[in-house]
Amino acid sequence: MSQKSEEIDVAETKQRRSSADICSGVIFGTIGAAFVIAALPYGFGEGGQIGAALFPVMTGSVLLLLGLAIAVRGLLRGDAGAVGRLPWGLMGLVSAALVAFVLLIDTFEAGLVPATFVAAFIAGLTTIERPLTLRKLLSPLLTAAGITVLCVLVFYFALQLNLDLFG
Repeated sequence: MSQKSEEIDVAETKQRRSSADICSGVIFGTIGAAFVIAALPYGFGEGGQIGAALFPVMTGSVLLLLGLAIAVRGLLRGDAGAVGRLPWGLMGLVSAALVAFVLLIDTFEAGLVPATFVAAFIAGLTTIERPLTLRKLLSPLLTAAGITVLCVLVFYFALQLNLDLFG
């Protein structure tokens, strides 16, 4: 290989970007920024009382920084990984899980247990292969039950948040 072709290869490698990392970083950063912006009006609290904005702002800031780091890494990386085909069905299930949780908690006031179980079950459907059978549904059901128990233990008992377990 000649010196000129090696120089061209190095230049091409520096110009290539990892599009998957850049896209992921932008998505994470955008979601993090949205959380920060949406939570700011709620206030951080004062003294020993934590305000409603503290946790979402901290979480959103971490997500924003993580997204920025991933995007920068994608810009600096030398491999041009293809993004590939997006799994719209799986992304739809995760979005449906979030919508179900919000509707069950806020609109229908079903309580923490049903809302968490339904959301975790819907999200768990992303892990099983089609066609759906009763046997394949056992794993998401058990996972949803475990996540629900964990959330009740953490949020209701350990943190003693004022949440209704059932509507």
